[in-house]
Amino acid sequence: MAPCRLAISRCLAHDRVIFKDVWKEEALMLKLSILGKGGCVLIMCLSLHAACAATLNVPGSYGTIIDAVNAANSGDEIVVAAGTYEEADIVTFTKPDVTLTGSGSVVLHGPAAADSLAFINPGVTGIIINNIKFERLSANNDWMRCVALHGASSATMSNCTFTGPANGVGIIVFYGASVSLSGCTFLNFNPISSWAAAIFLEGHDDSSPKSNIIVENCTFDTGCNGWIKTYNGGNWVKIGEVTVRNSTFKASNNPHAIEFIDGGNLAIQYDNTKDLLFEDCTFEGTLLEVAEFHYTNGGGPKSLTFRRCNFKAYNSLRKMLWLDLPCPVKFENCLFGGGQNESIMWIWGGPPTVDFHHCTFITDGILGTTSSTGTDQSTFIGGWDSGRTFNVTNCLFYSPVNYSPGFVGDPGSSANRNYNVSYSIIDHPTPVGDHAQITPGPGYSNVSLASAFVDPGARDYHITESEPWANGGTDLGYSLDLNGDPRVQGGIPDMGAYESAYAPSSVDCWSLY
Repeated sequence: MAPCRLAISRCLAHDRVIFKDVWKEEALMLKLSILGKGGCVLIMCLSLHAACAATLNVPGSYGTIIDAVNAANSGDEIVVAAGTYEEADIVTFTKPDVTLTGSGSVVLHGPAAADSLAFINPGVTGIIINNIKFERLSANNDWMRCVALHGASSATMSNCTFTGPANGVGIIVFYGASVSLSGCTFLNFNPISSWAAAIFLEGHDDSSPKSNIIVENCTFDTGCNGWIKTYNGGNWVKIGEVTVRNSTFKASNNPHAIEFIDGGNLAIQYDNTKDLLFEDCTFEGTLLEVAEFHYTNGGGPKSLTFRRCNFKAYNSLRKMLWLDLPCPVKFENCLFGGGQNESIMWIWGGPPTVDFHHCTFITDGILGTTSSTGTDQSTFIGGWDSGRTFNVTNCLFYSPVNYSPGFVGDPGSSANRNYNVSYSIIDHPTPVGDHAQITPGPGYSNVSLASAFVDPGARDYHITESEPWANGGTDLGYSLDLNGDPRVQGGIPDMGAYESAYAPSSVDCWSLY
C-alpha cells in the first residue's frame, strides 16, 4: 500500500495527517478518502513535483553547491545557475538518488588541498550529475582528481567535463564503485602522473562488488595521461561490465593509454558473464601500446571485443595492442591504419580463441633506428602460443613499404602458431615468419593490394570496386561495416573493414608522426 493510503487507513477521529509534496491528483483522492474517517484532519502541502521530491536552486535557496547537496534528500534535484563556483571543500554526496544539474555553463572549483572536487560516499547509489565542468586549477598533489566514487557507490554523469591542469586523474573508481558516462569530455591533466588516467580504477576488499564502467559518446581529448586504467599494484580491482561506445580517444600524454593490469599479481577478478566491449570508437596512438589487457588467474571476462573501431596510424616504436586476457578475443570490422610498428598486435598466452572478421591491417614496417628494441623486422600479429585458435576471415593485410611483416610466433612457443585464413588477402611474399604457419581456407590469396584502396597516401582505406577484394568475402552475418553502412551489397560482402559501394568517409584518418 502506498504511504499516503496507509496513513489514511490508520487515521482515527480527530487525528491530524500531514502530507508534503504530493501530486494534486493524489491530494484529491485523499480528500475523498478522508470523508469517511469521522473528522480526521488532513493537511497537505501541494507541489507539482513527485511525492517527497524537491528542487533546490543555487544560488537562490542555497548560496553554494555544498550547501544544496548537504540539504538535499533522496529524489531531490539541485539546479545550479550558470557561473563559476569556488567551493570551500569537497562536494560530498551522502544520500542516494540526488541529481545535480548545471543550467548553462557551470564550472566547479575547489581548494588545492582537496583530494577531489566531488566525492560519492561508499554505498551511495543513483547519483546523477549533468552539465558540470569539474576544473582543477590547483592541487597539492598530482594524484588528486576531479571526482571520486568509493565502495559500491554509483553515478550517472552526462555532458560533463573533467579537466586539470593541476590533477592527474579525471574520475577515480574505488572498491567496486560504478560509473556511467554520456557525452563527457576529459582533457588537460598534469602530465607528471604517468600512471594516471581519465578513468582510473583502484582497490578491493572481500565485500567489494565488481565495478561497471559504461562510456558512450565521450571524448578523451589531448592531455589525458591515459584513458582507462586499473591500479598497477597489489590491491587489484574487480571488474564487471565494461562497455565503451561511440567515443574518441586522442593521443595521451603517456603510453599504455588503456591498461588492465595489477602489478604482476595476476589476480584481477572479472565477471565471466560480462563482456568488455569497445564499439564504434576511434583511437589515436601513444608512444607505445594503445591498449594492454594482462593475464589473470582471477577469472577472465566473457569476452573482449573491438567492433567497428578505427586505430589511426601512429609510430608506436613497439606495437599497437598487447593482449593476454584468458577469454575469447574478437576484432570485427576494424581498421588498423598504418604507422611504424614492430607489430600491430602481440597476443600472449591467455585467449583460447582470437577471431578477426572484416578487418584491414596496414603497417609501414619499422626501422632499427626507431624501434624500441632495435629491430627492423615488423609483423602483423605475433606472440607466444599456448594452443589457441586464430581465425582470420574477410580480412586484408598490406605493407606498402614491403618490410617483412607476417604472422609469427615466439621462440618459446611449444609448437608453431597456426592461423586459419579464409576469404582474405595477405599482400606479402613471406606471409609467415618463425614459429608460425597458415592453414589456408577458401578465398585465401597473396595477390597485390597496391590498387585495392581509394587513397592509401591519405590513409583512406576504403576499397576500390575491383575483385578479388570486392565481392570476395563470405557472409558472417554482420549488418554494418566500419562506416556504419550496410555490410552486404548484392548478396556478397567485401573483404576488409569497408564495403566498396560507398563514397570515401569524411573521417579524418591523418597519420600521427
